[in-house]
Formats: sequence, C-alpha cells, structure tokens
Amino acid sequence: MVNLTNKIYVDGIRTLEDLYFLIDPNLEPVLEKVLYHFNELKNESERESVDSPIKLNNFQNIANSFDKYLRKKIYDFFLFNNNVFQISYCDKGDELNFSKWDQVISLVGDILGTFELFEFYRDLNFSIDGDGIRVSSFINESFNFNKVRLKIKEKIKAFAKNEVLLTFKLNESVYDGILSFDIFFDFSFNNHLLYKVDFEDKSNEVLLFSNILPNYIVDYKFLENLRKTVFLEVTEDLRLKRFNYLPSYIKNDFAEKEFFHFHFLFHSVSLIIPKKGKVLPIRNLSSDFFDGKSYFEERNFSKEKKGKKPVIDLFSLIS
Repeated sequence: MVNLTNKIYVDGIRTLEDLYFLIDPNLEPVLEKVLYHFNELKNESERESVDSPIKLNNFQNIANSFDKYLRKKIYDFFLFNNNVFQISYCDKGDELNFSKWDQVISLVGDILGTFELFEFYRDLNFSIDGDGIRVSSFINESFNFNKVRLKIKEKIKAFAKNEVLLTFKLNESVYDGILSFDIFFDFSFNNHLLYKVDFEDKSNEVLLFSNILPNYIVDYKFLENLRKTVFLEVTEDLRLKRFNYLPSYIKNDFAEKEFFHFHFLFHSVSLIIPKKGKVLPIRNLSSDFFDGKSYFEERNFSKEKKGKKPVIDLFSLIS
C-alpha cells in the first residue's frame, strides 16, 4: 500500500512538473497550491500507515481467535497449580495489530517459561492490551529469588533481543507473609517511532531513544526514595555516567531533566536524561539526520557515528 502510494506520488509530481512548462506564468501560484495539497495528502497517507497500523478491532473474529488461543494457553498452564485459586483473564486484544499478535504468539513459550520460575499464590490476574501483557499475583515472602536469579537475567536479555522489555514489581500486600508480585511484558516498541530529545544548542545535538521510554517516566521525588538501584545519567555532552546513588547535583536543575525507572528485581535501573523529549515518527527524520541503526557506545555516544545523531539502543542500555 505504501509502495503504491509512493509510485502514485512520484508520477503525480512529474505530471505537475510537466505542467509548469505548459501553463501561463500567472497560473503558477495555483499550481504551487496544488503541489502543496498533493504533499499534504502523501503526508497524511504516511501518517496513517505509521501511526495507525491495521488493528484487529476491525476484524473481531480474528481478534477473538487470537485471544482464545492465548487464553487457553494461560488456563492450561495454571490448571494443575494448586496454589493459584482463581485466574482472571482480561483481553483487549483488538488493540494489537497483526504484527504485534504475531510477536506475542511467537513468544508464548518464553512467557510461560518465565511463569515457571515463580511460585504464584492465591489470585492471578492476566491482561493483554496494546502496551503488552501484565500479570498480577502474589508470592510468598520466603520464596528464594536467588535460586532463579541467573534465569531471570537470561529471560530479561532474551526478551530484550526480541524488543520486549520484561520488568517486575514486588510490594507488600494485605496478607501476612505474602508479597504482591507484578510482571510486565512490554510489547509497545515500534520501529517506526523514536523518542527525540533536543538540546537546542549551537551544535544542534539530538538524542534518540526507543518509543517505549515514556512508559517508565517518574518524578525526582521517586528517585530520592529509591534503594538498591543503578543510576544512569546521560550528560549534555553525551557521556554516560553510572552511580550506585543519586548524585546530589541532580537536584540543582532537576526541573530541566527527565527521569525513568525500570524494575528488574535484582538490578533496577534509573535513567536520567538532560532534557525532556517527545515521541515522533521516524519518517520525520531525513537520512542525513538518522542512519536507522541503533547503537550504544558507553564512553561517548557520538564518537562512533560522527556526523549522525546518537541513537541509543534502550534494550541494550538497561538490560
């Protein structure tokens, strides 16, 4: 569809250029207006193809089939688990497009393999929507997380290679000796989008991250109360600093910065960037601006790609 649109656009532009040599010069302003509207139509077409991929809310039977498949896998997996009293399955599968459903189904085995690492207790809530898969349950305080430590890290890295961010949350619950336990498989990565941070200086530096970054935004006060986390700071001169504590100087200009936090059980990560950013379609970036490749070089972000804008592979950075 997009290729056909591009062909029609190119043919149309050539026709308009031919008209320039045939019409009266007084009509050139009219032709320029036609060209403007022609470009707007192309931009709108691209916007639809990038920002609004075909979702299954227009194909309810297909969406239901995918949901039934996943629901059966989940119920079958926990069928003989005597510690799980009740399973709640909430589906908004019609928020996913075909590509995302293909990704989910291809990783079902890995998702269930993640569940195998833990001993869920009492109720379990499973939900899927356009952002990903969430599981909320409980786990005994006596559960030995250290025995699955390496396997959890392997899972996080394996999902990251598939552009899925796997995070966990542990909190106190209303039950004695029982913790609330949440798992989130973030499937919202979109290779048509980037999180852009402008520096607005003479060098016109721009930092680009994955579009999932805003899902993990927190405020400065949240960081102040953190314990046992790694702080990663991207400086204005595009260097990466690592700390096991929150540097005191961050407080001096925290209003200018933006903060993100990722729960990984054993090595939670907080990311600090020097300016606030926004999600934009990659189509807004020219080839001179962005070479389309994600990379991460710890000592100096811009060193390897001289003349290109630094693009940070968020999955490699935090996992």
